[in-house]
Amino acid sequence: MPSRIVVVHDDLEFSDALAARLAPDVARFVDPVAALTALKSAKNILFLITRLQFNDRQPLGLSLARMARANRPGVRVIFTGLAEHKDYARGVGEFLVEPVLAEHVAVIVEWMEEPDEDYPVDG
Repeated sequence: MPSRIVVVHDDLEFSDALAARLAPDVARFVDPVAALTALKSAKNILFLITRLQFNDRQPLGLSLARMARANRPGVRVIFTGLAEHKDYARGVGEFLVEPVLAEHVAVIVEWMEEPDEDYPVDG
C-alpha cells in the first residue's frame, strides 16, 4: 500500500470529507477486515485514522493500529469513538470523541506532520 494516510471508517460522509482534505495520498476503507489485510503489507503509512469500535461492536480499531505498527512502528494513530471508549486508546494513539468533524481531524494530521522547530531532526 503506497498511501501515507489510511482512513478506516464506516461513516462515509466523514471519510469522504477527510480524504478530500488530505488528498491525494489517502487510502480509504469502510470494512475494517479488508483494511487489516491491506495493512499487513503497508510500509509507507504515516497515519492511521480509524474508528475505535465499529457498528458490529468489535474494537477492531485496536487491531488495525497493532497491525500498522507491526509493519511501521512509528505510525501515528488517531481514533474516533464514543467517550466511554477513550481508555482503550490510551498509549496506542490519540482519541477524538465522536461526533468529530473531518476538518478537525485533517488539521490534527497536518499539525502532526509538521516538523517541530524546537527539536530539529538530524539528516
